Amino acid sequence: MNDQIQEGSVVRLNSGGPEMTVCDVVPTMNLCRCVWFAGSNVMREDFRVTTLRIVSQDRKPWVLP
Repeated sequence: MNDQIQEGSVVRLNSGGPEMTVCDVVPTMNLCRCVWFAGSNVMREDFRVTTLRIVSQDRKPWVLP
């Protein structure tokens, strides 16, 4: 498993697509559960770690005021 991908990482599929946030990592299954927006819809899907690349881990989490 890619040790750098963790909960909160911003990732993208190796083949492209939208930026997604990793909300859960399942190391025993080599999976990451990701969330992203498609317009105003929240999308959720599980992806194999090997299909993802990190876009950024330096972003600070958004917090409600």
